[in-house]
Amino acid sequence: MRSDSSVSTRVLITGGTGFVGPHLIRLLRAKNNQIAVLSSDKPSTREPGVKYYEADIRDGETVGAVVRETRPEHVYHLAGISAVDTSWRNSRLTYEVNVMGSFNVFEAAMSLPSPPRILNVSSSQVYAGATGKLTEKSPLQPDKFKSNVTSLMCGMWSAPTLFYSNAESPVKFITYAPADRFGLPI
Repeated sequence: MRSDSSVSTRVLITGGTGFVGPHLIRLLRAKNNQIAVLSSDKPSTREPGVKYYEADIRDGETVGAVVRETRPEHVYHLAGISAVDTSWRNSRLTYEVNVMGSFNVFEAAMSLPSPPRILNVSSSQVYAGATGKLTEKSPLQPDKFKSNVTSLMCGMWSAPTLFYSNAESPVKFITYAPADRFGLPI
């Protein structure tokens, strides 16, 4: 964020109607930001001055249209299915929303002439096993199957040659997570 509160920053919040979104919206509004929210749910309350887009994050064309229209300088990517019980009951939907939905956001953002800075909200599962408090400097453990697949997708645009290796991570997740959870012989 810019330190001068008189300068407005264009912000897009995906999943902005969830648990964290309304709090983030109020914080960013207080700092004079232009805020757009992309969410599959209607907000329980609408904050004044905030533009709301109701769309499924799995719809790449619509996500791209919203990103092109809002031209964000910052994206707070909160959208995703985080409930563990839901992820096991409906693993296909979880994969589509968390992985492909994130792909759609990142792809749309990177297609802008001036790509925005993206904060991808993730899970403690991306960190290596720790016995103490986790911090921003804690080591990551991206190769483990329990890693948050969404955060791995971020690296796809850092170098074209990394696409294959990062695309393999979801395959590892799809293979080993059920094996671990249900004891499947894989």
